[in-house]
Amino acid sequence: MRLPRLTTRRLMLIVAGAAVLMAGPAKLWQRSMRFEGLALAHREEIGSLQFSDLELYLALCSVQAGHEGTPAERRRFLEEFERYDRVFLPLRTFCEYHAGQAMKYEAAAARPWSSVATDTPPPRPTVAYLKAIRAWMNGDFRALAAYDRG
Repeated sequence: MRLPRLTTRRLMLIVAGAAVLMAGPAKLWQRSMRFEGLALAHREEIGSLQFSDLELYLALCSVQAGHEGTPAERRRFLEEFERYDRVFLPLRTFCEYHAGQAMKYEAAAARPWSSVATDTPPPRPTVAYLKAIRAWMNGDFRALAAYDRG
């Protein structure tokens, strides 16, 4: 059997078909890399926030968790811990948001052909909370206590 002649028209069709076949995997790889970058950005956001605020959180806890004391001291520690837990709720919510986004984009990077849900806006702390944190960072240690009461 004789092969058909390779005309310019047929050669152009072969090249166009090869380009279409190669563009699909390249596009998926590009999409996967973009999702990996977004996941990394969310992980870095968590890391930068948690490191500084973990130090802040530990500085605020005057009694350590492993402290063996009287029942009254342990009860006081738990009350203080719950109070600071309420104070740091906006920070924890922010970290949970970024952790969820990072997990979503890591899954999308592993399966770039699947659809990805749209992002919800990140939770924002209130203006009063930001003022209290800034005041605390400037040395006003009663600022967070006032925020917790108010």
